[in-house]
Amino acid sequence: MRTAYLGPAGSWTHQAALDLFGEASLVPLARDELFAAYVAGTVEQVCVPVITSIVGLTPYMDAVLDLPAVTVVAEYPQMLGYSLLARPGAAGGYRPSVRASGGAGGNQAVARSCNAARAPH
Repeated sequence: MRTAYLGPAGSWTHQAALDLFGEASLVPLARDELFAAYVAGTVEQVCVPVITSIVGLTPYMDAVLDLPAVTVVAEYPQMLGYSLLARPGAAGGYRPSVRASGGAGGNQAVARSCNAARAPH
């Protein structure tokens, strides 16, 4: 079974697809190509994030709900992590306060649109 994931390779969605479905038959695609491939039947499943702890609902939720005959086949909850990096002095002495939510994380549903995200190690 071919599974398209919201590419590129190495993304959180790629990691989720690897963990859920294994490496065989994974296809990295951009958003428009991914949903078009599912509708055309060239892939049987898609893997996209629909909810994250950082942004809440993602811009992919409407596209997932618009797919014909979608069935959620798994959920892949994963805490997302981000790093803010800068060279010394790059912020001109400004030190912003950065806080992360301690929520449950990425609560992504995996459907014939597998929805997921995970930080690569």
